[in-house]
Amino acid sequence: MLTKTPHVRKPLGPLLRGLLRHGRGGLAATATVLAILGLILRITIRDQYWPVAFFFYGTPPAVQAGLWLLAAACYDWRTRRRSVIAAIALAGLSAVWTYRTMWYDAAPVEARPETIRIATWNAGRGLLGWQAAVRDARALDADIVCLTEAGLGTRPQRALWEAAFPDYAHSRIFRGTLILSRYPLEPLETGWARKDIAHQVVRVRTEQGPLVVTVVDIHSNPLRWRRGAFERIDQILARYADQPLVIAGDFNTPPESIWFDTLRPRLRSAFEAGGSGYAATWPQPLPILAIDQIWLSPRVDPQTCRARGMWASDHRAIITEVSLQRPPPNEPDQAAPTP
Repeated sequence: MLTKTPHVRKPLGPLLRGLLRHGRGGLAATATVLAILGLILRITIRDQYWPVAFFFYGTPPAVQAGLWLLAAACYDWRTRRRSVIAAIALAGLSAVWTYRTMWYDAAPVEARPETIRIATWNAGRGLLGWQAAVRDARALDADIVCLTEAGLGTRPQRALWEAAFPDYAHSRIFRGTLILSRYPLEPLETGWARKDIAHQVVRVRTEQGPLVVTVVDIHSNPLRWRRGAFERIDQILARYADQPLVIAGDFNTPPESIWFDTLRPRLRSAFEAGGSGYAATWPQPLPILAIDQIWLSPRVDPQTCRARGMWASDHRAIITEVSLQRPPPNEPDQAAPTP
């Protein structure tokens, strides 16, 4: 007589532990691959080609440090002890890299009695309301304020900015960009190139002489190639290169990008030349990317530069104090070039 073998239910504990072990191993492997890929890109081609630019932007040294720590936490200490130690060591090296490339302690410069305070800030499309954005912008107390994502330029929004800055001259709000100045300003050009970059240029009549101020807002999509945007910046620079020039705004591109290589011989970063503190601006409250920047032509000397946290946006502001070099004797005033 055949007897029926009773069904014995296997315990779930070993099965779940096995799944968890394999899951942690896969997570550790993924984190390791991403960290290695980010490192290789940073020391080789960077964001030169658009298929890899997304990984370059998404794996700065601070993120690499986090990925190595994640890998260390997922490895099994009993069987992968060396891997854990190596991952922790690489996380430490990535943290040091972050410090060396993001923290600045500029040497003191000779104080000058007259300086121009310039700020750039991404207002975050009024993330916490436009009243809060206006209050934060006003608190910058800058002579020239270069704003991005400052609204669509509707009549109520224009009235709000004008009421908050009654003692400032205002440019138009163009594709979210806006320039406010305690000095008289003269609009020169606006542009929107291939849906990659919005910009506007004004000439500000400061007490030290005329200053050309450009605010730019490069599209934030990390899958978009930056070549077209930086070609437009290069064109702007070519038109105004013989004048004191400031280019500020949200570049949505870290300063170590390959696309800044062509600008560096003609412009200098205010933070790299005179900065103090942590340069990263996005995303608050734990910024890891320095995508908001101010660049200066040789005839604009930076005195100080720093970043400031802002409540009404996910971006920190950049504030620099500059002075203008005296023009050569008998140099005529520059006429506005035709865009």
